[in-house]
Amino acid sequence: MTDPTDHQADDVLTVDTTDTGDVDPAENDLDAIPEELQFETGGDTERESIPITLDGMRTVLLQPSEGALMLSGNAWSEQVSDVERSHAIMTLINVCLDESGRRHLRQRMLDPTVDFDDHVLAKLLDAILTRWGAGVVPEKNRQQRREAARKGKRGKKK
Repeated sequence: MTDPTDHQADDVLTVDTTDTGDVDPAENDLDAIPEELQFETGGDTERESIPITLDGMRTVLLQPSEGALMLSGNAWSEQVSDVERSHAIMTLINVCLDESGRRHLRQRMLDPTVDFDDHVLAKLLDAILTRWGAGVVPEKNRQQRREAARKGKRGKKK
C-alpha cells in the first residue's frame, strides 16, 4: 500500500495552470467593462540608483516609486502605531535596496550571533528620504507645534 503523504518532488511542484477558477473565459473581454471601471496604475519608469556599502559590501539603493513614498509618508502620522510605523519603514527600505542588499540586511538582522546595530535602519531611511523623499515627512504646522508644546508642559507639571 502506498503512503499518501509520500510525494515525489515533481508531484509537489506541479501546478495545474489550465483551471481558470470561477472566471468564465468569455468574461475576460475587457471591452465589456465600462470605461469608468477601468484603471491604470501608470507606466514603467527608469529608477535612479546610487551605490552604497553595507558592512563593506557594495550594494545599491534604488529610487522608490511615488506610490511607495506615499505609503511610507503615512507612517509619520501621530495616529499610526509603532508597529505600523516600523512596518512602513522596513517596507520602504526593502523596496529601495537591491536584492543582494535586502538579503544581506535580513541575514544580519536575524543572525543571533550578530549584535545588530538598528541605527543602520535609521541611516538607510535618512539616505532614502534625503535623496528622494522631499515632502514625505510633513512638517508640523504652527497649530500642531503649539498643541505638542502644550501637551509637553502638561506632562511635566506635578
